[in-house]
Amino acid sequence: MTGFAKPLIIIPTKQNAVKITSLLAGKHADEKRVLRIAGASLYFQTLEEFKFSLDARVALPAQRVLTLIRLPLPELVKESRAIKGVERHLLSILSRSPEATSGLRTRLKMARPALFSRDNQWQEIFTALRIDDPTLDSHRRIALIKYVQYLAARQEVTRGLYREKKRLRKRRKTDRQQAEPVGAGTVLAIPEDRTSIQVPQAQQVPQKKRRARFTRLPKGEAVTLGLGKGEGTDVFLSRHRCRLVGGSPILFSDQANRCHHLITGKTTIGRDISCDIIMDSTLRDVSRLHLIVVVDPDNTLHLTDMSSHGTLLTSEHLSRTQAAAS
Repeated sequence: MTGFAKPLIIIPTKQNAVKITSLLAGKHADEKRVLRIAGASLYFQTLEEFKFSLDARVALPAQRVLTLIRLPLPELVKESRAIKGVERHLLSILSRSPEATSGLRTRLKMARPALFSRDNQWQEIFTALRIDDPTLDSHRRIALIKYVQYLAARQEVTRGLYREKKRLRKRRKTDRQQAEPVGAGTVLAIPEDRTSIQVPQAQQVPQKKRRARFTRLPKGEAVTLGLGKGEGTDVFLSRHRCRLVGGSPILFSDQANRCHHLITGKTTIGRDISCDIIMDSTLRDVSRLHLIVVVDPDNTLHLTDMSSHGTLLTSEHLSRTQAAAS
């Protein structure tokens, strides 16, 4: 069990029931909590430790990957649609409860257990967090964000397998057609030998300009971004290029180059008419609520992706943001 901070301890127990309790609740600032999940106890002392304990659960277990690999193409399509439906529902819960409040607690209690996968004990975790304890509201929000990120990872693997299987099926079909015997009377066209032809230097195709690399934002989790005055960065809402430019005020330019001023506080961006910045309704891959941007008084930006198809930021700015946070 190397790599864990000291306050994070996994202790096997004989209890199989899922429950959550608090130790020394309200008596000391350094109180610990214990989350009992199917025979193991997870102790954590701060929200950061709780978040750290869930980070590893975002990745797909090997057994789930093997199950997805065995699925035929139609079943992969069903899997992708099911993930999208659950993801959309949970992102809706997050967007309606932007902070850790009793509203999030109520909505999670009403959520069906079937929404949560048994992979990485997610279903057991949310069953444990159903207890009516207001001091766990922040923990519920963190758990929900991490589970949405797990769904995003599962969706990415599912879609990748679908594309690869479809490519292989098309290749096998082409190979079979090429392997078919030539019938009598068929005329074969033999291509000319052009190996000795040299392409003049002036006719060579120029190399493409180096493109900036982009990284997908983690779903439901705020990413901090600092832009200097006049400094800009591209942001992709799904596959649609938009732009943020630092200054007073900060500018957001949509895919049609329409400029919007971002005020201090929260700005919502998406196709829904309730959003502060309404994207074109014909952009079906842009979610109804796609991105939340919070601007601090010092013009620091906090971007939260709430979409189904993702938000991408230049890797340069994202790595700079992560370095500043560390």
